[in-house]
Amino acid sequence: MDRFRGWGLVAATVAAGVLVGLAGGFLASRIQPTLYRSETAFVVQQAGEPVAAGTPTGDALVRTMSDLLGSDIVTQVVIRNLGLNESSADFDSKLHVGSDGSSVLRVSVDDPDQAKATQIAQELGVVFTQIVQDRFGQGSQPVQVVVFDPAHDVGKVSPPLRRDLGWGALLGGLAGLLVGNLLVTRRRRAAAAVRLQGTFPEMAQALLARSAAEPFQTVLVVGADGERVAAGVADSLAQRGQQALWLRSQDASAKELDRLTAHVSYVLVAAAKPDSRLARRVDLVVAV
Repeated sequence: MDRFRGWGLVAATVAAGVLVGLAGGFLASRIQPTLYRSETAFVVQQAGEPVAAGTPTGDALVRTMSDLLGSDIVTQVVIRNLGLNESSADFDSKLHVGSDGSSVLRVSVDDPDQAKATQIAQELGVVFTQIVQDRFGQGSQPVQVVVFDPAHDVGKVSPPLRRDLGWGALLGGLAGLLVGNLLVTRRRRAAAAVRLQGTFPEMAQALLARSAAEPFQTVLVVGADGERVAAGVADSLAQRGQQALWLRSQDASAKELDRLTAHVSYVLVAAAKPDSRLARRVDLVVAV
């Protein structure tokens, strides 16, 4: 079986798919907005100590502070203080609040302007800590938030060129692999039948001569006398130093042919009459 050609075709389509995917990833990154990120972090405290993470009370307080930080109560004050010309929805889209399961709240702000992103993160810290102090800082167990990590630049986060190129290469390669397999499958149409005549050694010699010009491994021998001819030709090939064997058509599954061709140079399949299913699995069809 001409596996090398099939693998070469698949490799070529995969390589082409990767190149197309890289080009697509690059174009995708070009149309995405340029965004810069700044980050800050807060520690949620109660009675002057960080809340105990993993406890119902501690987790509830962290969730409450997280919800407050992302609410209009905070964002509207920040928008007003900085004179931002944007709605609460626009502001929320650039704000990301998260917790790693501890008493620390981490906040990131994305904006096309790095200096503006940092300014917003700083103002968030001022406004948020003051609102928490005003609303929760009284009583026997006062709650407050303290700036744990001051606002600082992170750098460009969009477009993520490396990620886009990576996904483009992966998806392009998979598409190329699919196309390559389809092309190889289509190429394996029923092989044109040729006729072998003469003695078994003469038939074997004819097959060897043809193989030298166009390499193949699997041969479908069609004819009422197909089994005897396949056995005789396989024996003649073996006598010439070739690894060869034959089997009946009912035993020639795709899995079995793949197993045999991995160890044997020539596999002859005997069939009493033409079989289009088998003709698509073998490299050469001969009539006897």
